[in-house]
Amino acid sequence: MFKQIIHQPGRELEAQALGENELISYRLDCGNSYIEVANFGASLRKFFYGGIEAVLNYDNPFTPLTEAKNYFGAVLVPFAGRVKIADEIILHSGPAGGARRYWNLLKHDDESFTLGLDIADQEDGFPGNRHFEVEYRLAKPGELEIVMTAESDRETYVNMGFHPYFNLSKYPDIVLQELKLHATEVYLPDGDLLPLFDCPEQCENTLLDFTTKAGRVLHRSLKPARSRACEITDESSRALLSSLQSVAGIDHYFFNRQNLEALVAGKKLELTKLAELFAPDTEAKLEVYADTPGLQVYTAQHCTNVLPGGNPLPLTANRLTTPYCGLALEPQLPPNGPNEAELRALYRLLPAEKSQRKLHFVLTPAEKLSTGPDDNNLGILDDPFDLMN
Repeated sequence: MFKQIIHQPGRELEAQALGENELISYRLDCGNSYIEVANFGASLRKFFYGGIEAVLNYDNPFTPLTEAKNYFGAVLVPFAGRVKIADEIILHSGPAGGARRYWNLLKHDDESFTLGLDIADQEDGFPGNRHFEVEYRLAKPGELEIVMTAESDRETYVNMGFHPYFNLSKYPDIVLQELKLHATEVYLPDGDLLPLFDCPEQCENTLLDFTTKAGRVLHRSLKPARSRACEITDESSRALLSSLQSVAGIDHYFFNRQNLEALVAGKKLELTKLAELFAPDTEAKLEVYADTPGLQVYTAQHCTNVLPGGNPLPLTANRLTTPYCGLALEPQLPPNGPNEAELRALYRLLPAEKSQRKLHFVLTPAEKLSTGPDDNNLGILDDPFDLMN
């Protein structure tokens, strides 16, 4: 069973009496902007403003119940990213994490709603009976605010995160969109896709330099990732190229060194701009703010779910599950941080304490959307990099 509930100002949403398999999607409107959030995974299904449907999710709302890949729009608790526990590497908290559970509606008003989830001690491999909440707020058109909180009755570790995929273009992929990151360094992934904390790389003047004023067109980093013909001589650049080629794209943690050191020193970070994404064809822009020192950037190169027969799965906004269909911008603390002595305290949550994560996404459509590419030529390409020829 599936319900969609649209909040109407001044009216109470119906009380929840969820069955075992009852899926609900809540919609919140603000002017000509709206969001939709599913109770399974507390997942953001839609973020619309001014003709731009900015996020991707499965078109069939039941697909996330059986498709564990991709984590479209999911709230990741207790732990975003990869973390090594004993000899096992767990991604996004594994099958018992918040992305794979039904959340309950706790409260709502004309501008927001809050979902909650309880996870029992060791139920997901982490200690403590924990309570998580996520508030989605749309107080202004195109401005989505998200606040996540966590509490536990035992000492535990948390790295709350969010996994939205964005595509602001009319094209079926993101390779021609421009990304700007307010980062100074990047952790390269090792063979298990865990960050190499011992050797962070500078972003400036590299294949992963998204720090310039104008940003960087994504294909300038993605094309070398798919090519074995690049000839690079210096050791640092070879390491960057190797990391891109090993994951066939970008799946890296970018961060601001000064902000990370401030957190380690016990200071609290306020909301700061982490990223900007711009689509030249629609002239739409997205800004990402968070109270984290950085974010994981993933170019969806492994987004390859298929239907029986081999056809891609349909997504919202008339997209399909094909490589590079969206760009995941995931504000969080560095993955696997509890296994790094210098960072461990950032993740520790003690009884009677409350951990909080604040995110802010600002979507700005062009006053008048440009015509963009011919709609008749927007089918899925055999190779999305044909767009660059």
